[in-house]
Amino acid sequence: MKLLADQPTVDVEEPPHRPALAILGGVAVLVLMIAVGLALLLSGGPDDEEPAPLADDGVGQSVDMASWTASANAACHAAGNTPLVASADGSLADMDRAVRSLVVTIREIPVPADQQARALILPIVLKGDEAETAWSGISGLEGDEISAAELDAANALSQAFVNGLVDIGADCSALAE
Repeated sequence: MKLLADQPTVDVEEPPHRPALAILGGVAVLVLMIAVGLALLLSGGPDDEEPAPLADDGVGQSVDMASWTASANAACHAAGNTPLVASADGSLADMDRAVRSLVVTIREIPVPADQQARALILPIVLKGDEAETAWSGISGLEGDEISAAELDAANALSQAFVNGLVDIGADCSALAE
């Protein structure tokens, strides 16, 4: 029987002793870097930079209802003379592109600052966004993968969008069914 005293012992090396000044120096550099970073962050950076221009949402421009309607007329005439209605055997991708093009063009027209005009225009623009979403959801599908309800909903949304434009005076009647 062997006793523990008879077992060979393993020498464990102690970790090297680091000089206290080196550790303190490293901590001081870290604290200094954090302080400089916070100072730059709180000061906002150098003063010679110009602030970035704010995004223009079109509200600041002096646009009246007549000029908005004229721009909408141009957008509708650019869209063509074919009603924005598709059938299951038609090209859904073409219809998606036509609706998206009209919606994007109408969306980019600066909205008048007048509250009454905005109250008329903005719901129509939102209806166009809904139509665009509906068409993009079904445009990649085959004709037999699309239900009649989905096609009817997309057609109804695009027609509601066009009819809304017509109702506020835009000459988009060629696009209406």
